[in-house]
Amino acid sequence: MTEPQPSPAHGESLDTLFDGRIRLWQSVRGLRTSVDALELAALSTPRDAAHPGRFLELGAGAGLSSILLLRACPGLHGVALELQPELARRCVRNAAENAVAERLEVRCDDLCVATRGSLPEVDLVISNPPWHAPDRTQASPVAERRLGHSEQRADVEAFARAAALALNRRGRWCVIYPAWGIERLLAACAAARLHPQRLRFVHHHCAAPARRVFMESRPTRRQALRVEPPLIVHEAPGARSFGPEIATFVTSLGGPVPR
Repeated sequence: MTEPQPSPAHGESLDTLFDGRIRLWQSVRGLRTSVDALELAALSTPRDAAHPGRFLELGAGAGLSSILLLRACPGLHGVALELQPELARRCVRNAAENAVAERLEVRCDDLCVATRGSLPEVDLVISNPPWHAPDRTQASPVAERRLGHSEQRADVEAFARAAALALNRRGRWCVIYPAWGIERLLAACAAARLHPQRLRFVHHHCAAPARRVFMESRPTRRQALRVEPPLIVHEAPGARSFGPEIATFVTSLGGPVPR
């Protein structure tokens, strides 16, 4: 994919994240990343560093989750699938900006029409599906943001179906979703014949209620569902510092990428 030269005329910003470890081109008014991308990557990291395999990100946006996984796992390769052409181009640019372009293939395609033959067979699928109803009264007037945040083109059920098509028999679908939507997430897994294996609630800080739920599912049932201790993102209310688990993951990204 040919990428345009970034410039202020495109309405983009080059943001420095995690003490300079990541540089990310994002739209100023369009779809921007959130802490969900960090949580998803930190909880999805392959356990076998010697044989990390290959992953697929469904709905990659600007590519932050994929880039984080690749930076944390030097032997990992992946495919980022994104519906919107401008976001896919931005994902290509961000992979190059963070020195992982040789290990990330970016495809501009619609997961809703995917078939088993059109998707790569992978060991891991990661997803942060949209969950806003398309007719909500406060939908963004910016098309890129609206399409990225709402179920206008794809819902969690579509993401689950696509994940099931791409996974090999031992593969994992790792997904982050609003905590209040856990029943719908479980139903989507059941409809796609995916078996939940791990579940963790994600809290902004230790005194806050769960805002997200992380779930890992597999095509074959290998164990009963295990509910693990919660992930605490920040050390305390109002703190900018990360909790121990997230801080360890950020450290694993290495130092800043040389310009």
